[in-house]
Amino acid sequence: MLPPGLPYPPSGQFEGPRAHLLSRDLVELHARSNHLVVTWSDWDNRDFVRNWVYHLRKAGCSALLVGATDTQLLEWLFEAGIPAFFIEQKSPARVSLLRAFSELGTNVILSDVDAVWLRDPIPFMQMYPDADILASSDAMEHGSPSEKLESSTNLEGPASLAVLFMRPSARKFIMEWESALPSDGRSGERAAFNDLFHRELVQLTRRNDNLASVFRATLLGGILSTSAFCSGQAYRAGLQQRIHVRPFVVHTPHPGTGAAAKKFVLRELGLWRDLPEHWTHPAGFLTYDNKLPATLWESAPRGALGELDAPLRAESMLVNHQLSQYRNAFIAARVLGGHSVVQPPVWLRGDLAARPEGGLAGTVASAPSAHIPVDAIIDLEALDKDAPNGHRESSFLRNPQGSGLLGDRLQVFICPDMVMAECETGDAVVWPLFGEVRLKPRRTLQQLRTALFEASKGYQVIEFKGNIADAMILSKEEVQRYSRWMAGWLSHPPSKLHQEETRYDLFWDYPGAAPQSTRMQTRNRKVGLGSGTPPAPKQEAPQWWQGLTHS
Repeated sequence: MLPPGLPYPPSGQFEGPRAHLLSRDLVELHARSNHLVVTWSDWDNRDFVRNWVYHLRKAGCSALLVGATDTQLLEWLFEAGIPAFFIEQKSPARVSLLRAFSELGTNVILSDVDAVWLRDPIPFMQMYPDADILASSDAMEHGSPSEKLESSTNLEGPASLAVLFMRPSARKFIMEWESALPSDGRSGERAAFNDLFHRELVQLTRRNDNLASVFRATLLGGILSTSAFCSGQAYRAGLQQRIHVRPFVVHTPHPGTGAAAKKFVLRELGLWRDLPEHWTHPAGFLTYDNKLPATLWESAPRGALGELDAPLRAESMLVNHQLSQYRNAFIAARVLGGHSVVQPPVWLRGDLAARPEGGLAGTVASAPSAHIPVDAIIDLEALDKDAPNGHRESSFLRNPQGSGLLGDRLQVFICPDMVMAECETGDAVVWPLFGEVRLKPRRTLQQLRTALFEASKGYQVIEFKGNIADAMILSKEEVQRYSRWMAGWLSHPPSKLHQEETRYDLFWDYPGAAPQSTRMQTRNRKVGLGSGTPPAPKQEAPQWWQGLTHS
C-alpha cells in the first residue's frame, strides 16, 4: 500500500507520545537541504494520510513528516514506517506547526492532508531563495502562463491555506497571525492570514519573479501558480491543461466538504490510492448505460436561453431522466443481493453545467456538451451513511485495478417497446446465453428478482444495457419504502439559469411520491420538483440492505 519508508525511529520501539515530539534531531534526519514537506492529521483521517504519503513518495520526495494529534494515529504511523511526531495541540495546529518549524530554523512546505502531491515541491521552492512566504490559491483563472508564481489579480486576491511555504524569516508574521486568531482557532484562520499578508502589499515591478512586498513591507511573498498548485475545482476544469502545466499538487478546497465526498472526488480524478478491498465486494458490482435519448438531448438548450421557462424545463427533463436511471440502479442492486453501484456522471448541455457553491464540481461552460460529477447533485455523505460500501465512482471500471472485472460480467438488455419478441417477462429464471439476458421493460421487482437473482450468481459485474429507467415499475408500497431510504440523498445545487436552488426528486415520475412532484414554479423562476418524502424515524439496522431486498 505504501512504498517502503525510512527506518524510524532508529530504536525501532514505540515508546508513547512523549518520546515522539518534534525535535531538531528528527528534522535533521528527514530534511533535504533544510526543507521538509509536512502535514498533520488525526486517526479518523488516516486514509488521507496514507494517500498523502503514498503520492509524495511516488513523486520522489522522502523529506516528509506527519504530525499526529492523537496517540492512535502516532502508533499507526510508527508501525507503517512513516516519519511522524506527536502534536501537543495548545493552539491551532497549522499555526503552531509553522511556529515550531520556524523556531527550528527549517524551511517548511505545509499542506492539508487531503492534498495530493504529484511532483516533488522542494526544487520549486528552492527556485525562490528570496521568498519568505508562498501560498496557494483557489482561483479558477491563472495569472501566470506557466508554473511560475502568480502575478497581478491573483496576487492581490485571497490566498488559501491548503499549501503554505514559509522560511524561518517569516517567524514574526507567524507570531502575529497566531495572536490574531480567535479562541476557537479555526474560524478566522484564513481571514487573519490574508489580512496580514495583504497589509501594505506592493507589487515590485523591478523583480521578474512575481514576488511582492507583503506584511507591512517587511517580507517577500507570492501566490503559487493556480495551474501548478491547483484546487480540485481548477483541476477538474482542466486549468493545468490550458497552459500545458504538470501540477505539483491538487488540493481539495472547501473544508466543510465531508471525507466521503473528498475521497469520491479524488478517486474520480485518479488521485486516490485505494486498499485492495475497494476492488472487491461480497455481492459484486452493478453498472448501467446512462446514454440519453437523442430527442431529450437535442431538446436541451445550447446557450440562447430565450424564454426562461423553456430552458428550465429542458434542464429538469435532462436531469430527471438520469435520476430515474440512478434510482432504479440502486433499487435493482438491492433486489439482486446488495451489489455496489458504479455511479456515472450527470450529463448536461455545457452551458447548463452547474458549479455548486461549496461543492467540488467544475466544468468548462463553453463546451457544447459536458458532464457534472455526480457529487454536484447527490449528497455523498448521506449516501455513504445510508449505503456504506454500496457505491463506487464512475471511473471504477476504467481503472486498471477494476477493468479486469468486466471480463466476468452479466449483460442485462432492457428491450425497447418496438423489439420485445425475444425478450423475457421475468416469470422464471432467465439463464444467460453467452453472458447476456434480455428482459421486457417495466418489470415488477419480483419479476426482476426471479429473472436475475439466480442467473447473476457467480458474476462479478451486472451491466444493464438500454434504458434502466424503463427496467421496472414500482408499487405504491415500494415507492414509499425506497423513497424513505433515499430521502436524504439529493443535494440541491443552484442552477446557472436562476439564482434560487433547483430541487429535484428521485421519484419525480411517480405521482404522489412527494409534494408538488414535477411542478414548474415559473413565478419564482424555479424548477419545483418536490422537496422529497419526509424521512422515516431513525431505526437501528444490523446491515444497510436488510429490509430492502425481496425474498
